[in-house]
Amino acid sequence: MRHETFTPTQFPVARTPAAKILLEAITYLEIFGWCQNLAYYGPKRCAGAALDPDCKATQPERTQAIWALMEANGGEIIPTWNDEPGRTFEEIRSTFYRAIEIANNEN
Repeated sequence: MRHETFTPTQFPVARTPAAKILLEAITYLEIFGWCQNLAYYGPKRCAGAALDPDCKATQPERTQAIWALMEANGGEIIPTWNDEPGRTFEEIRSTFYRAIEIANNEN
């Protein structure tokens, strides 16, 4: 499922723990790179591995971040969404930004 590119009016600010996790994950991907069809490729990571490096989601705020990213991507599980053929890093970035806004608005 394709979504319109979300362009924030400014760089997103994390106001909740879940939003901070999302911001850290997209920052990691910006610096070290993003990959598809693998969790890790050298320092590159897929969206899920950047969000939850140990693949455990044991912290409630990490689980909230995962749910926010799924809400932002239209409800797809993260590996399926990440690995969709033709997916671009710009789509990954804009969806993370949208997820940060969602996480910032959660109570």
